[in-house]
Amino acid sequence: MPPTLPSPPARSWFPQGDGRIPGFGTVTTVNPLAEGWEPPATPEGGRLVLYSGWLGEQAGPGLWTSSFRTWGPTGRDAFDRLTARLSEAESMFCFRPHARHVLADPQTCLSFLRAHESDGPDSRGSWGFGVLLDPVAMLTPDMLDQAEDHLRRAFGALADRADVPALLLTNAELVETTDSKELRACPLDAGVLNAEMIRTLAAEFWPADKPVFGLDT
Repeated sequence: MPPTLPSPPARSWFPQGDGRIPGFGTVTTVNPLAEGWEPPATPEGGRLVLYSGWLGEQAGPGLWTSSFRTWGPTGRDAFDRLTARLSEAESMFCFRPHARHVLADPQTCLSFLRAHESDGPDSRGSWGFGVLLDPVAMLTPDMLDQAEDHLRRAFGALADRADVPALLLTNAELVETTDSKELRACPLDAGVLNAEMIRTLAAEFWPADKPVFGLDT
């Protein structure tokens, strides 16, 4: 039996791994900063949803640890080279933020979007670069006590932007890694955060005419 749809109603389910959302885009979880990575030539709906990338190894499936190389100048330079290359493609690229990746928080997302405002929209009304709003993914374990305030700021900063085309409603589970505790995405009703609080913020901030996705199980 499928999980209960989040509220506001999800238009579709978002895959845990690689997959496609009919009419919206292709989703990849591969690291785009890895040597030799190339985007698919014809993503679903002309849009590829991808992470902004990380330097180093993952701590496990869906898990990353804090790395200065990723969010410092080395990671930023690698991401800038990536986006310069992607800007020559005909597809749209919608980056999925994560607290342990290059686009780690609302401010880095805003800075990136503002830097590319002149790139779009195109004749279809679509932006070459965008951000998928996943507020919970921008949390770290030490932010959990003030999670509602952090999520409110993420919604307030990004929800109304035209280059933020969709919302992904997730929760998080706390996972012990070799060196630390980290958060891993999970379906809305399955994590450590109050799901109703997340739904309430989404209803307050998210425009009714933009898609809402729920994480598949």
